[in-house]
Amino acid sequence: MPTLHPPPGGTSRGIESILPPAPAHEMAELLDEADAELALRITIHDRAGIIPDLPADRRFHATPFCQGVRSLAGCGACIPHCQDMVNREAARTRSPFIHHCWRGGAEMVVPLMQGGVHVATLFAGVYRGDAPAPGLPVALAAQAAALPTLDRRGLPARLRRLLAVGSAVLAISAREREPSCENDSRRARILALIRSRHHTPMRLGDAAALMSLSPSRTSHLIHELFGRSFRALLIGERLAHAKSLLSSSDLSVTAVAERTGFSSPYHFVRLFTRHLGSPPGRWRRRASA
Repeated sequence: MPTLHPPPGGTSRGIESILPPAPAHEMAELLDEADAELALRITIHDRAGIIPDLPADRRFHATPFCQGVRSLAGCGACIPHCQDMVNREAARTRSPFIHHCWRGGAEMVVPLMQGGVHVATLFAGVYRGDAPAPGLPVALAAQAAALPTLDRRGLPARLRRLLAVGSAVLAISAREREPSCENDSRRARILALIRSRHHTPMRLGDAAALMSLSPSRTSHLIHELFGRSFRALLIGERLAHAKSLLSSSDLSVTAVAERTGFSSPYHFVRLFTRHLGSPPGRWRRRASA
């Protein structure tokens, strides 16, 4: 809860300042309250790395049904289906939609935009899909049948609440990252662009368009702000995401290369080895040891 404090000099003018809680605590309270109000579970994919201290169980689908689906052998397909495909659709549409899971669930998806860039995706559910998925184990099929039905008549009200939650998430994040000068603001915009689109064929011209500058001026600006080139920033973000996939999934090295924007597995292995000191496969084995 916010803390009330009298202003310097007392309360002679009837004014009390309100100090919000720490961003991580405020974020947790916001999401817990929305869960309880809407009788669902909210998950957030932080595409641009802008949300402070987002709890781990908010970064992936933690409902019992989704956990059961992920426990199935060969369900590494959840990552390309949900994390990659749905986020690509969110970036394309830039507006809310209902996503029907390949395993028989359904959820509301709300893209969160900042400065024209898709920075995060809010998922709300899980509901029972229109058709049950074939081949589910008996226990999981029963769990899927027990999921709540998505009441489409109540969608407008739920959507308004989710949009308000999304706006609050971005506001809390922005307050935590409030730039102290124009250069901080420029750094944040460039990083948000790279983090949200590192898996696509990005070029310096994309950053130039965002900053409304020429490519040459943008290149100089990036060197001034980061001490590195645009290409080095992009490769660094791709490698960071590759490390996350290698340590948290059973995706093949080829699949990781595809999902992190590298032009070929060979190119990915060469750069990964150069920057991390060992090939992706060996790095994964050490990370999981």
